[in-house]
Amino acid sequence: MDSFAAGLCVYTYQACCLQPARRHDDGSVGALGHSIGLLAALIAGLRLRRMDDFIDTVAAFLRLLAVSLARGQQLAITAGPEQSTVERYRAKVRRGADPGPMASLSGPSRHEIADAIAEFNHNGGSLSVSLANSPSSHVLSGPTIELLNFYFSHVTAFERVGATWMFLSNTIPFHSRHMAPATDRIDLDRRFIGRLPDGAQLRMPVYATDAPRDLQHSTDLIDEFLQQVLLRPIEWGEVASHAIADASVDQIVDYGPGAAARRFTRECLGTAARRVRFTPFRPSVASPAPGGQHAMSTLSRPGRPTQRNGG
Repeated sequence: MDSFAAGLCVYTYQACCLQPARRHDDGSVGALGHSIGLLAALIAGLRLRRMDDFIDTVAAFLRLLAVSLARGQQLAITAGPEQSTVERYRAKVRRGADPGPMASLSGPSRHEIADAIAEFNHNGGSLSVSLANSPSSHVLSGPTIELLNFYFSHVTAFERVGATWMFLSNTIPFHSRHMAPATDRIDLDRRFIGRLPDGAQLRMPVYATDAPRDLQHSTDLIDEFLQQVLLRPIEWGEVASHAIADASVDQIVDYGPGAAARRFTRECLGTAARRVRFTPFRPSVASPAPGGQHAMSTLSRPGRPTQRNGG
C-alpha cells in the first residue's frame, strides 16, 4: 500500500473514532497528533457536537489530506535504485519494506545520527532526520538511492553498536525539504480544499509537533498541516513532554491505529511515564474520552482523560 492509500485509511479510521457522541463532558484538555494524526488532533480540539458540522469539517480535512498526498506521490515518481543495489541491501537486511524514501534507525543517539548525516551531506547528499520519535529511535528521509548509500557507508558501524536499520513502507519523504515543491502546488489548491477552521476555533489546546506550541494561536491551519506533516521534522519527545506538563495530565487516550506513538511517548518520558496512564481507545467499547506513528490522543488533567494522536 502506498502512502496515498495508507494516509487516507489512517485519517478515516481516526475520524470515525472521533464522531460526536451524546454524553457528558469527557474532561479532555488537549490533543497531540503524530504526523498525519495532526488532523485528528484538530478534530478533537474543535470538540464538534453537531454531526453536520463534524461531517463538513472532516470532509474539508479529507480534501486537504488527499491533495497533499497526491501531490507528494507525484513528486515521488522518480527513478529508483538499480536492482543489483536492492539485492545487495536485501542480502544484509531481510526484514522490513523494500528500499524507499524513509528509513528508521534505532540505537544511535540524535547527536550521532546528525553528525553522520552532516558528513554524508557534505559530500553532496540531501538526507535529514525527519522524525525524532524517542532518544534512540529516529527516521531519515530523502532519495532512496541516497538512503541506500548512507546505509552501505555505515553498515559496519551499525552492526558494531547493535543498531537496527529498516526501510519504512512510505512512498513519500514526509517531514523533509524534498516536499517543498509539493507544498507550493498544494497552496494553489486551496479553492478546492475549501475553508478550514482557524486556531481560534479550537476549544482546547492542540499541540504542534515541530516545537512546543499551541495551535490555538495559528491563523492558517492549512499551512500548519503542510509545514508540520510535509516539511518540518517531528520532535516527539520535546513536544509530548511539553503537552503533558502544560495540560497537567495523568491519563492519555491513544486513538491509534497501532501502538507506536504510545511506545515513543513512554520512552521519551522515561521514569515520568509511571505518573501517566496510557489507555488505547477501543471503538467497540464506550470510552471516557473521544478521540500516536499516525496516532491521536487527548491529554487530561489529573483524574481526567486526554487525547493523543500518534504518525
